[in-house]
Amino acid sequence: MSANRVGGIFSPVRIKIGVCIFLAATALGAEGVPVKGGLHSKVTLHLENSTVKPGSTVYAALEFALDKDWHIYYKNPGDSGIAPTVKINTAEVIPGEILFPPPEKIVAASLTSYGYHGRTVLLVPLNIATASKPGKLKVEGKLEYLECRESCLPAGGDFSFDMPVGETTQ
Repeated sequence: MSANRVGGIFSPVRIKIGVCIFLAATALGAEGVPVKGGLHSKVTLHLENSTVKPGSTVYAALEFALDKDWHIYYKNPGDSGIAPTVKINTAEVIPGEILFPPPEKIVAASLTSYGYHGRTVLLVPLNIATASKPGKLKVEGKLEYLECRESCLPAGGDFSFDMPVGETTQ
């Protein structure tokens, strides 16, 4: 199996990811919120802001750390695979479309797929309802993805975190 990068290293998505990771480290500390991963991957959720304003959008960064030679898939996985999905079960938070960095080309036998090895970050815009009241908003959701080497295993699970809602986004 071989892999090579598709897209440039200074794409707008990569720049946004770098900024989001920096802001997330400031807001939640380097540890973030653990999300159930898989047998060969760990996932940590970081928020762009420490407090959100009703009616605003905040980015959640899902940081994947994959074991050597394991990968996850891009939004357009190619010949095989399924892209990661995020569902939010909190009425006051509506997720936008996941933002993916440029993928690697993954060739195995006669199949060509697109995805990520090692560490990668996916961004999820979270739109906060204008009717949200100040205080702590409990956000609950579910992450689903495949972690793959020569075959794939389902991974992910439920997660929850408290999102402070205030008069300004910080």
